[in-house]
Amino acid sequence: MIPEVKKQSFRLAAVLYADNNYEVTPKTIHKKIVESALLNSGKKELSVHGIIDYIQENYSIDFDEDEITSVVKGEKEDVFLTNQRNGDLFVCLAEKRKLVLQAKLSERNIDFFIEQFVKENQDLSAGANVKELVYSFLYELLNTNITSFRKLLDRDKEVDDLINVESNTYTATERAVINAFLSWENNDKNKAVFDIASYALEYCMLTNNSNGAAVHLSSLRNKVFYLDTNVVFRALGINGQDREKRTRTFLRKFVDAGEKLVISKFTEQEFRDSVKFYVNKLRRYPVRNLNPDVLNEKYFRSLRSFFDYYHQWRIGKVNDSHDLFEAYVLSHYDSFKREFSIDVDYKIPFDPSDEKIAKAISDIANDISSFKTAEGVNHGYDSSYTDACNVHLVNVRRDGNNINLFDSKYYFISTDQMLRRWDYYRTSVTPIVLLPSQWLSIVLRYVARSNDDFRSFVSFLNLPNPERTIDSEKLHIVLAGISEMTSNYMQQKLLVNTLVQNKFEGILDNGADSDEILERTKSYAKSALEKELEDITVKQAELLGQIAIQKEDADGRISDLSKEATSKDKRLREKEQENQKLRERLKRKTLEDQFNRWQSTAYWYLAFGIIIMLFTLLQFTLTDWEYNLPAKLVTWIDGLESETKQNTLRALIYAPLALVLVAGNMFYTRLWDIDSKETKRKELEKAYDE
Repeated sequence: MIPEVKKQSFRLAAVLYADNNYEVTPKTIHKKIVESALLNSGKKELSVHGIIDYIQENYSIDFDEDEITSVVKGEKEDVFLTNQRNGDLFVCLAEKRKLVLQAKLSERNIDFFIEQFVKENQDLSAGANVKELVYSFLYELLNTNITSFRKLLDRDKEVDDLINVESNTYTATERAVINAFLSWENNDKNKAVFDIASYALEYCMLTNNSNGAAVHLSSLRNKVFYLDTNVVFRALGINGQDREKRTRTFLRKFVDAGEKLVISKFTEQEFRDSVKFYVNKLRRYPVRNLNPDVLNEKYFRSLRSFFDYYHQWRIGKVNDSHDLFEAYVLSHYDSFKREFSIDVDYKIPFDPSDEKIAKAISDIANDISSFKTAEGVNHGYDSSYTDACNVHLVNVRRDGNNINLFDSKYYFISTDQMLRRWDYYRTSVTPIVLLPSQWLSIVLRYVARSNDDFRSFVSFLNLPNPERTIDSEKLHIVLAGISEMTSNYMQQKLLVNTLVQNKFEGILDNGADSDEILERTKSYAKSALEKELEDITVKQAELLGQIAIQKEDADGRISDLSKEATSKDKRLREKEQENQKLRERLKRKTLEDQFNRWQSTAYWYLAFGIIIMLFTLLQFTLTDWEYNLPAKLVTWIDGLESETKQNTLRALIYAPLALVLVAGNMFYTRLWDIDSKETKRKELEKAYDE
């Protein structure tokens, strides 16, 4: 269950910045705190003493009666309504103002965003009380910010509590959930997280005996910030593209706020030495012909170091020499300094070789190193010494002006949480080391803010990932060993994936040094490749045996199919011959029918010709025959009085004699003449074939 005090703190933060106004006067802050108390108390009205008690119990902020009275009476009636009863002043929010606040807060509170996150990431949040987990993290973030801001505002404040969120208090699963929530792409969520963190400064201003002083941009301008090497690495993309984008967004805010960015000669030298150091390591264990797909695997995409930066840079390049890469990094570094107008501070106001100064720096370095050792943090003394030089430089530059945040002009920006913790635990010194998120929570209040700015702020809050089982330098050596044994891309990918799945068992055991890691990797790759070759040989023999069996079986099937095909072919030929005979008989019958029809016409004409000849012959013979109709017809015609009629009728009865000629021709060509009949048969056959 989430404690009420956490909810109340977050609700107050939401009310304070509901209007997106961060540069507010103490009077406005007091008004918003009273509004929050009246809005969240759940009561229709509260007396002045009731408001004081509620604020003290829920926000741990002390107000007196005059301050509350001044706030509620100093506003118009559209904000507070007052009523004097029985000697007490009762106050409530005007309905219009209450509705305005509720409308602004209804869907922009942290509860809303956590619930949305859970809905969109159910698999990630399985088994964890995400709401309570994120609440605890944000509340711890708020408290650590309050502790650190108290120290910045008053150097004499002793730091008893932690000033960093302790990542080791969360399990790996809980860290994954928290980081997923912080990385979740939601602009309003980013602003809500920023509001909670930003409330820490407001709280400190109210409780740090600052006499109502407000932080204004004018008091933060013209400060000088020295950059640590780890910030430079992030800005150049050496620690990943996402960190590069967020860090550059963060640094641009310095320019917007009128700040000056500087790199000390110590950091400059440390950066160049670091580049040379890592390039020499790359040279010692060269990676040849690496499959670029290996770097796109999920495991490698999560790694962010100088070695990963090199491998990403070399993708697609014909010339990927180490000298060219080193020149590229240094050129990129020079461009970065020009882009942000960063000067290198070579004119150091002290002589590091002076015995007293050298001892003072050495004491600081030893103190830093001892502190980190006690905290269980891996580190090198050279790094602690460079940090000591920068701390001493900033302290000298301040020249005693280090009472608080406003009085101190010089600071050192670093992502080193342990260095910051060491710095804050020192007494009577305004902290020198600031985290990027810490300064962003201040400066974003007084310059133009974009969604990318809030995203940049949230990105610096991610907790360290404990799941990395191998650091990038050792991984580079593993890749070098694999690439030395095989240039086959598929084999490289298989070997790397197998090692990742086995968590590099047998490669990194027993604290192996770099050379041992290389030899173990080569031995593993050789063994794996030989095993792969042996497996391939066995599989090849098995495959050849299977092929022989399949070939024999196939030959048998082919023979059977051949016989079956021959039989089918024979049957097809027989069928074709039978069909051919049928076609021939059909052709002969069709042609004979056509020829007979052709001849039948001649028979009809012959019959008509005989009838006509008989009709004509009877006109002149057997005239006395009783049934000789043709003779009688002629006699009738001759008896007609009209000669015209006689001639016409005679023409009609003798005209059919012309058909006798046609009938005779048909008889000759169609029934008698052999050549004519043969010609006709050929014509019919030709027409049939066509």
